[in-house]
Order: sequence, then C-alpha cells, then structure tokens
Amino acid sequence: MEYNINEILKTLQIIKINNNNYKLLDKNTNKQFNINTPICYLPFGLENYKYGNKINYNIKLELNDTYFENFIIDFEDTIIKILNNINKKEYIKDSQIIFSKKYNNKLKVKIKSIYNKIITKVKDTNDIEISIFDICKLSNIKVNISPNIYINNNKLITKWSANLIKFA
Repeated sequence: MEYNINEILKTLQIIKINNNNYKLLDKNTNKQFNINTPICYLPFGLENYKYGNKINYNIKLELNDTYFENFIIDFEDTIIKILNNINKKEYIKDSQIIFSKKYNNKLKVKIKSIYNKIITKVKDTNDIEISIFDICKLSNIKVNISPNIYINNNKLITKWSANLIKFA
C-alpha cells in the first residue's frame, strides 16, 4: 500500500469546526479523509474507558509496519506545521502513537459512536458484518481510519477513528 504524504496533501482540506477542533476532508469527494492500514496485530482486543457518563471504546494497533508507522508520524508532523502556520502558534504534538522501547509501538484508534450508538462497522474474514464486541485480542485486522484534530491548550492531537475494521 502506498502512503505518499505529498500526494495526500494535494487532496486534503482542513476545516475548522470550532476553536479546538478541525476536520480533514478529501477535496475530491468532500467527505472525511480516510486511509486503510496494512494488516495490524491487535494484542489487547477491544478496550473501554469512561469519559463523563459515557463509555468509549478503542483499539491499539501494533505498528509492525515501519513504513506505515513513519507515515503516521509524518502525517501528524505535517498537520501540526500547517496549523502552526495558519494559527500563528507553536503547538506541541501529542501523538496517539504509544511508543515503547520494549514492545512494538501501538496506534490508539477510537471506535466511533454517536449518542452512545457505535457506528464503526466490523466485518469478519468472509465480509459479514459482526458486532464490535466480537473483536478479540491476538487478532490480525485491517482498519479504515480517519483523523480528527483537537487542540487542548497548546497541545495538538491527531485522533484516529475507525470507520471499518476487517479481520484479515
């Protein structure tokens, strides 16, 4: 799979939603920008965490593909440079990559939901839709992900969300 940051930037449009949030759209389709990951190992399965009264879900993709990991790092660095220039500020990158010297790095990916309804789709190896709760640890998956940009004080976070998870 080809991850060319310069080609992607040609079709990327950064839309300010409010002072703290930006959405990235594909100029050609006017839809949210998304990319497909290579096959990734899922060491922990589906994880949940409480945010206020709400339970959110995420997965941590093991980044065993150096090319894809470098693309994510370059993408985050490029977005921060663009927004530093647009907003005339110096943001600090707060990556969603969990770096580890002992293990492979992992990318934290949020499971999408609206009003407590999960909208991320999950498909098995036969392309049949299954429940998000069928995601188990030690699986190999491919994920279609989209970035959203959040600014918290002077930290800029590129949060990745899963549109589609497919077992490989």
